[in-house]
Amino acid sequence: MMNFLGKFLVVVHVTLSILALTAAAFLLFLSTDWGRTQPRAEAIERVPSELDKRAAAAKLAIDAAKAGPGEAKKAQDYLHKTMDRFAQNHLFYRNRLEELRSGQGPIKAFEVATKDDAVDLVEPNIGRPKETELAGIEKSLEGYRAELKGEDALLKQIDAALVEVRSLIAANEKVTRHLQGLDAAGKKTGVGLYDLLEDEAKMQQQIRFERAYLQPQWAEALEQAQTYAERRAFLEQTLERLKKDFVPKSK
Repeated sequence: MMNFLGKFLVVVHVTLSILALTAAAFLLFLSTDWGRTQPRAEAIERVPSELDKRAAAAKLAIDAAKAGPGEAKKAQDYLHKTMDRFAQNHLFYRNRLEELRSGQGPIKAFEVATKDDAVDLVEPNIGRPKETELAGIEKSLEGYRAELKGEDALLKQIDAALVEVRSLIAANEKVTRHLQGLDAAGKKTGVGLYDLLEDEAKMQQQIRFERAYLQPQWAEALEQAQTYAERRAFLEQTLERLKKDFVPKSK
């Protein structure tokens, strides 16, 4: 009996040892890390075990559950505030568009202000845009259309001005033909005023050239004439003196 009990205990011990050895090998070679003394390393980073990952996820879930009601309350308050602002913004835009399209009398036009390449709002994200008044716009679209197409419309004044401009262009074209010596077809018919001006300019240039050429010679001739005049005066004085000193011989 004791021999049988001893053998049975040996068999149980061997079986448990084999099972423990199998579990150790399973944990050693299994890719899923359920927790080791030293976390396994891949490349240069330590890889956390599944237990560490699940513990971190549980902590994040707990923190999110704690912060959830506060964030939800903030989101709900922001939603209500946005809903109230939406109606105000809609009415603001509608009134601005109606005034620009069909406003009566003098109106004011505004430009949307920008900041950092974005629309500058009165209240961030949900407010209406800030505005800057535009100079030079005093009427609505309908007002300017009436000004253009009414009884005293600018278009009629423009048409009358165009007729006058065409007549001035025709007169200017006639004067231009006379200046250039052209006929109505653009062919040269004679000497134009521009040709006369060009000939006059050439003649003036030739006169200046001849004057520049003759002036030195004229100065030299004038100097020579002055010298000859002095010599003549000297000779005349000598002749007069000789006449006075001359005594005719007696017969």
